[in-house]
Amino acid sequence: MHSEDFGDERRVSKLGASLAGGLIVTVMIYAVGHISGAHMNPAVTLAFAAVRHFPWKQVPFYAAAQLTGAISSAMTLRVLLHPIKQVGTTSPSGTDLQALIMEIIVTFSMMFVTSAVATDTKATGELAGVAVGSAVCITSILAGMNSGDTDRQLTNKDPLNVL
Repeated sequence: MHSEDFGDERRVSKLGASLAGGLIVTVMIYAVGHISGAHMNPAVTLAFAAVRHFPWKQVPFYAAAQLTGAISSAMTLRVLLHPIKQVGTTSPSGTDLQALIMEIIVTFSMMFVTSAVATDTKATGELAGVAVGSAVCITSILAGMNSGDTDRQLTNKDPLNVL
Protein backbone atom coordinates (compact mmCIF):
# COMPACT_ATOMS: atom_id res chain seq x y z
CA MET A 1 0.00 0.00 0.00
CA HIS A 2 1.09 3.53 -0.70
CA SER A 3 0.62 6.60 1.41
CA GLU A 4 -1.84 7.96 -1.16
CA ASP A 5 -4.12 5.04 -0.30
CA PHE A 6 -4.72 6.65 3.07
CA GLY A 7 -5.13 10.23 1.91
CA ASP A 8 -2.84 13.07 2.89
CA GLU A 9 -0.56 11.65 5.57
CA ARG A 10 0.25 15.15 6.81
CA ARG A 11 -3.34 15.74 7.90
CA VAL A 12 -4.65 14.74 11.29
CA SER A 13 -8.19 13.35 11.39
CA LYS A 14 -10.77 14.66 13.85
CA LEU A 15 -10.45 11.39 15.75
CA GLY A 16 -6.66 11.76 15.77
CA ALA A 17 -6.95 15.33 17.09
CA SER A 18 -9.33 14.17 19.83
CA LEU A 19 -7.00 11.34 20.85
CA ALA A 20 -3.99 13.65 20.80
CA GLY A 21 -5.80 16.21 22.94
CA GLY A 22 -6.79 13.60 25.52
CA LEU A 23 -3.28 12.16 25.62
CA ILE A 24 -1.71 15.61 26.00
CA VAL A 25 -3.97 16.38 28.97
CA THR A 26 -3.19 12.97 30.51
CA VAL A 27 0.57 13.46 30.17
CA MET A 28 0.45 17.03 31.51
CA ILE A 29 -1.58 15.98 34.55
CA TYR A 30 1.14 13.49 35.47
CA ALA A 31 3.95 15.92 34.55
CA VAL A 32 2.79 19.01 36.47
CA GLY A 33 -0.02 17.76 38.70
CA HIS A 34 2.28 17.55 41.70
CA ILE A 35 3.40 21.16 41.15
CA SER A 36 0.24 23.06 40.30
CA GLY A 37 -2.60 20.59 40.56
CA ALA A 38 -2.63 20.57 36.73
CA HIS A 39 -5.08 23.45 36.47
CA MET A 40 -4.71 23.95 32.72
CA ASN A 41 -8.18 25.39 32.31
CA PRO A 42 -9.60 28.38 34.22
CA ALA A 43 -12.88 26.49 34.64
CA VAL A 44 -11.06 23.89 36.73
CA THR A 45 -9.48 26.56 38.92
CA LEU A 46 -12.80 28.35 39.41
CA ALA A 47 -14.67 25.12 40.13
CA PHE A 48 -12.14 24.01 42.73
CA ALA A 49 -12.18 27.46 44.37
CA ALA A 50 -15.98 27.44 44.42
CA VAL A 51 -16.07 24.16 46.36
CA ARG A 52 -13.24 25.29 48.64
CA HIS A 53 -10.61 22.88 47.30
CA PHE A 54 -8.46 25.77 46.10
CA PRO A 55 -7.77 29.17 47.74
CA TRP A 56 -9.53 32.10 46.06
CA LYS A 57 -6.50 34.34 46.61
CA GLN A 58 -4.50 32.19 44.15
CA VAL A 59 -7.16 32.20 41.40
CA PRO A 60 -5.95 35.45 39.71
CA PHE A 61 -2.37 34.12 39.53
CA TYR A 62 -3.49 30.81 38.03
CA ALA A 63 -5.80 32.59 35.55
CA ALA A 64 -2.92 34.86 34.49
CA ALA A 65 -0.65 31.85 34.00
CA GLN A 66 -3.34 30.02 32.02
CA LEU A 67 -3.94 33.03 29.77
CA THR A 68 -0.18 33.47 29.27
CA GLY A 69 0.14 29.78 28.37
CA ALA A 70 -2.76 29.98 25.90
CA ILE A 71 -1.31 33.05 24.18
CA SER A 72 2.20 31.59 24.11
CA SER A 73 1.01 28.31 22.61
CA ALA A 74 -1.12 30.13 20.03
CA MET A 75 1.85 32.26 19.02
CA THR A 76 4.09 29.19 18.82
CA LEU A 77 1.59 27.36 16.60
CA ARG A 78 1.23 30.42 14.40
CA VAL A 79 5.00 30.55 13.88
CA LEU A 80 5.46 26.80 13.43
CA LEU A 81 2.49 26.24 11.14
CA HIS A 82 2.58 29.44 9.08
CA PRO A 83 1.14 29.98 6.43
CA ILE A 84 -1.78 27.70 7.39
CA LYS A 85 -4.45 30.21 8.38
CA GLN A 86 -7.21 28.02 9.79
CA VAL A 87 -5.25 25.81 12.20
CA GLY A 88 -7.03 25.53 15.53
CA THR A 89 -10.23 27.18 14.34
CA THR A 90 -13.60 25.53 14.58
CA SER A 91 -17.09 26.30 13.36
CA PRO A 92 -20.40 24.61 14.17
CA SER A 93 -21.70 22.00 11.76
CA GLY A 94 -25.22 22.45 13.17
CA THR A 95 -27.00 25.55 14.39
CA ASP A 96 -25.47 27.89 16.92
CA LEU A 97 -28.05 26.74 19.49
CA GLN A 98 -27.14 23.08 18.92
CA ALA A 99 -23.46 23.93 19.33
CA LEU A 100 -24.14 25.88 22.54
CA ILE A 101 -26.16 23.03 24.05
CA MET A 102 -23.46 20.50 23.11
CA GLU A 103 -20.78 22.72 24.63
CA ILE A 104 -22.74 23.00 27.88
CA ILE A 105 -23.20 19.22 28.05
CA VAL A 106 -19.58 18.28 27.33
CA THR A 107 -18.16 21.03 29.56
CA PHE A 108 -20.37 19.82 32.42
CA SER A 109 -19.28 16.24 31.75
CA MET A 110 -15.59 17.13 31.78
CA MET A 111 -15.92 19.24 34.92
CA PHE A 112 -17.90 16.46 36.61
CA VAL A 113 -15.17 13.90 35.89
CA THR A 114 -12.38 16.31 36.86
CA SER A 115 -14.08 17.29 40.11
CA ALA A 116 -14.98 13.71 40.96
CA VAL A 117 -11.50 12.25 40.58
CA ALA A 118 -9.70 15.22 42.08
CA THR A 119 -11.82 15.80 45.16
CA ASP A 120 -13.38 12.46 46.11
CA THR A 121 -11.31 10.72 48.77
CA LYS A 122 -12.58 7.34 47.54
CA ALA A 123 -11.25 7.90 44.01
CA THR A 124 -7.84 6.53 43.11
CA GLY A 125 -5.61 9.58 42.63
CA GLU A 126 -3.13 7.73 40.45
CA LEU A 127 -5.82 7.24 37.81
CA ALA A 128 -6.99 10.88 37.75
CA GLY A 129 -4.89 11.66 34.69
CA VAL A 130 -6.32 8.73 32.75
CA ALA A 131 -9.90 9.61 33.75
CA VAL A 132 -9.59 13.31 32.89
CA GLY A 133 -7.63 12.68 29.68
CA SER A 134 -10.22 10.12 28.60
CA ALA A 135 -13.02 12.58 29.34
CA VAL A 136 -11.29 15.21 27.20
CA CYS A 137 -10.93 12.69 24.38
CA ILE A 138 -14.50 11.41 24.55
CA THR A 139 -16.13 14.83 24.85
CA SER A 140 -13.98 16.14 22.02
CA ILE A 141 -15.14 13.29 19.79
CA LEU A 142 -18.80 13.85 20.71
CA ALA A 143 -18.71 17.63 20.51
CA GLY A 144 -16.72 17.58 17.30
CA MET A 145 -19.60 15.87 15.53
CA ASN A 146 -21.94 18.80 16.16
CA SER A 147 -20.17 21.91 17.29
CA GLY A 148 -17.03 21.50 15.24
CA ASP A 149 -15.22 21.54 18.58
CA THR A 150 -11.85 19.99 19.23
CA ASP A 151 -10.85 21.66 22.45
CA ARG A 152 -13.41 24.21 23.71
CA GLN A 153 -10.74 26.61 24.91
CA LEU A 154 -10.15 30.33 24.35
CA THR A 155 -8.29 29.19 21.23
CA ASN A 156 -11.41 27.96 19.39
CA LYS A 157 -11.27 30.85 16.94
CA ASP A 158 -8.04 32.25 15.56
CA PRO A 159 -6.15 32.24 18.86
CA LEU A 160 -4.39 35.56 18.46
CA ASN A 161 -7.39 37.43 17.07
CA VAL A 162 -9.54 36.62 20.13
CA LEU A 163 -7.67 39.23 22.15
